[in-house]
Amino acid sequence: MRIAIMGTGALGGFFGCRLAAAGLDVTFIARNRTLAALRANGIRLDSPTLGRIAAPEVTATDDPGTVGTVDLVLFTVKAYQIETAAAQMRPMIGNGTSVVPLLNGLEVVERVGAVIGGEPVLGGMSYVASAMPEPAVIRHFGNDGFTFGEPSGGGSWRGDRIADTMAKAGIPAELSRDIERELWTKALMFCGTGGLLALCRRPFGELRADPDTRRVFEGALREVEAVARAKGILFGQDVVAHACRVLDGFPPEGTSSMLRDVLAGRPLEVETVNGAVVRQAHALGVSVPYNEAIYAGLKLLARGQPA
Repeated sequence: MRIAIMGTGALGGFFGCRLAAAGLDVTFIARNRTLAALRANGIRLDSPTLGRIAAPEVTATDDPGTVGTVDLVLFTVKAYQIETAAAQMRPMIGNGTSVVPLLNGLEVVERVGAVIGGEPVLGGMSYVASAMPEPAVIRHFGNDGFTFGEPSGGGSWRGDRIADTMAKAGIPAELSRDIERELWTKALMFCGTGGLLALCRRPFGELRADPDTRRVFEGALREVEAVARAKGILFGQDVVAHACRVLDGFPPEGTSSMLRDVLAGRPLEVETVNGAVVRQAHALGVSVPYNEAIYAGLKLLARGQPA
């Protein structure tokens, strides 16, 4: 299987390094300093659970047009890069190519499909926590796989093939029969924590300890649950109570990726998270005042970030 990593950041680098180190056919799509580092030294992953994994010689380019068609694209760009990156990867898409986006938020499958056509695109999400402190050097903090599936639900032969290929590199890739529910489950948590931490510029411990921010967090989660329910998505458990337990288990000094983007002056993933919830809520007639407030604040915050 020929694999392309479209976007070699912390997440794409995490999976790409493991695939390359296992001897699989991987091409990294990267830019600038990351591309130079990949060509000079390959890629390295440092993990408290997996140890050090390195692929000292890798194939890397900034031009997807030179790669040829591939069997699988792991699409790991930021949400504000979706349309541009999807257009750039068109030359790699052929008959039988599968694209698995692993981004935060909702409406990702639809946005990628609008550019390259819907047939190649599966749904995907990951809870991997990682960072790239320097180009092509990945630091791993927790979780080590991803979940993916057909947007229409059910199983598929291509899904089985992808899972089998990931297993060769020791990557747990779960083929879900209801990927939409999985995507909404992650979005629920991210809507409550990511945006609120970014607006407050405070870590998890302070968010959960203050009764007012705790109330906003829980209220935002219940709104997302209501929107999902209006779409016919049922979680099968008290998903808000579960999310609160997860929040309470985070290290008090922990932060969200959106807060880290704010502090680093990077663009923000606003539209696929609270923005998507607000848009879908309005279309369904669901009241979401907490998410509207978070979304409004994030939009103003994003205007001050570089494009």
